[in-house]
Amino acid sequence: MSSLKVGLLGLGSTGLRALEEMVQEKEHIELLNDRTISILGIIIKNDRHILSVQKGVIVSRDFEELINKKPEVMIEAIGEIELARTYIEYSLKKGCNVVSSNQECMAKYGEQLQVTAEKNKVQVIFEENVAEGISVIMSPPALITISQK
Repeated sequence: MSSLKVGLLGLGSTGLRALEEMVQEKEHIELLNDRTISILGIIIKNDRHILSVQKGVIVSRDFEELINKKPEVMIEAIGEIELARTYIEYSLKKGCNVVSSNQECMAKYGEQLQVTAEKNKVQVIFEENVAEGISVIMSPPALITISQK
């Protein structure tokens, strides 16, 4: 069974919820899609929720360290609009699909980010509930698109 490599940007309430959902629903999502989920790392701003992270998952403040591990999906759960746009755009340019929960960022930069995604043959998805966005990315049609990039 192949692995879907996932990176997580942010570990505030939204990022923590996404992480918990991935862990709780891991077996179900993997059975439905015939792929395992591998969390490559999490980028944090502060150490507030660091104890909630499962053993073996790298937690860092270094975005380059995470993007160099080549995740297929980056989950963006950062509150800051400009920082989120920067990370989303860079992830897309590196060939990484993105699920973002940042409504303000996507309202302001969504069209530009869609163009960047199309140029790089990846997807950018806005989903307020990031965990549901994972399901969208993990759905068979999305997996076909991802595997064909």
